Amino acid sequence: MLIFLLTQLVNSAFAQKPKLDFCRMLQEDQSHYCDDDSTHEDSCKKQNEIRMEVFKKNFRAIIAYTKQNGFPNEKNYKGDTCVRGLTLITFIHIAQTYPEMLFNRATINLLKKELERKNLNDTILHTAILFYTHVGNPTIQYKSMVELALKEWKIDLTKEYQAGKIGEIKYFETPKKRFLSN
Repeated sequence: MLIFLLTQLVNSAFAQKPKLDFCRMLQEDQSHYCDDDSTHEDSCKKQNEIRMEVFKKNFRAIIAYTKQNGFPNEKNYKGDTCVRGLTLITFIHIAQTYPEMLFNRATINLLKKELERKNLNDTILHTAILFYTHVGNPTIQYKSMVELALKEWKIDLTKEYQAGKIGEIKYFETPKKRFLSN
């Protein structure tokens, strides 16, 4: 019995980190896309609802993986051609559709640690914030958390603003319809 327990302990110590299938996740992210065509309004609504659930599922999987193993990147997923694309598109989609999942203290702190460990490139977060603040629907409800994220992640939008690439961030009082893009 003791040998069995020792074998189990050794096997679990050398077990590989769980892997995420980024190409499958990316394909799923891009499926169920439907333009809001009035001739297929009900069908599109259902497809977009499914797609938005995929955004949340993918984001939760990335965050869970990050908590256990560090942010997934090209270093710990050598040869995976989808890891960067999936993490980038997931963060953009979450910022646009479920900002509360990205702009909360726990997620901000987790991602700050990953930036400090150099597991995470700030380009992903920078791009997600730009989409939320300039393409999406920024609401006053998340203003303080967005400002905290900018500070903690050391993201400065001044260059884009001064170069005329972006305007001043305008926060809305109430959220509009959840924003979707391809």
